[in-house]
Amino acid sequence: MITNEIAPTSTDPSELVDERLVRWYFLAACTFLGVSMLGGLLMAFQLVHWNPFNGIELLAPGRWRMVHTNAVAYGFLANAFLGALHWAVPRLTLHQVASRALSYFIFFAWQAIVLLTAAGIIFGPSLQTSQWVAAAASKYHLAMSLGAQGLEWGETPFWIDPIALLGLALVAYNFMVPIARAKPPLYVTMWYFMAAFVWTFLTYAMGNLMPEYHVAGTSAGAVGGLFIHDLVGLFVTPLGWGLMYYFVPIMLKKPIWSHGLSLVGFWGLAFFYPLNGIH
Repeated sequence: MITNEIAPTSTDPSELVDERLVRWYFLAACTFLGVSMLGGLLMAFQLVHWNPFNGIELLAPGRWRMVHTNAVAYGFLANAFLGALHWAVPRLTLHQVASRALSYFIFFAWQAIVLLTAAGIIFGPSLQTSQWVAAAASKYHLAMSLGAQGLEWGETPFWIDPIALLGLALVAYNFMVPIARAKPPLYVTMWYFMAAFVWTFLTYAMGNLMPEYHVAGTSAGAVGGLFIHDLVGLFVTPLGWGLMYYFVPIMLKKPIWSHGLSLVGFWGLAFFYPLNGIH
């Protein structure tokens, strides 16, 4: 995968990888996984007509179902992927991320985004009837919806979306810099990672902004279904496959059979998955 000519023996991986930050990301991922499972359990109680919190507005199963899905996608998976990226990218490129300070900022900012999303979903509808919200909406002619958007898997409150997109752009910058500095040819893992940075940004923007502001009716429903489809295939899949191509050869102590064949798989995903239909 990496020859001695490209990876000199004097390079110490511990100098490239901030292992403390990697551990923090995986700890955050496990924490949000637990939160998401509790939210899913609360929703499951409702499905069997046994809700121990009946009548408690802030523990309504409908709200916690949205906390469940968002905690899985952006709390568990995103944190786990970011931790793995901070481990794999510097080792594959032999360069540190663009800025370790930016890495720590992204870590804390992303946890804030996930927590604020959950807070907006849980508390937003209850605060919606507040007088100050109605006054601000009337004064500035804004739809001051503090709670979840009416989009499946895109329930993040409208005021979270631009912050999340900025965070995704910063993530792309932080990892694209060492990838750009790496000596060619790039291993297939880097192809998947670079594509994921672009696809995730575009997919999030499409699913959270287009149905809310640019298309309506059945067209909005189709875009929403495509968003769920692409969130799996253009966010989870390229990052998961990229990490698979990194970790599996290390675990087996054998290189992949054909790098060219792995790129066929990459371009197959790029050309045939995005517009394949709704999920």
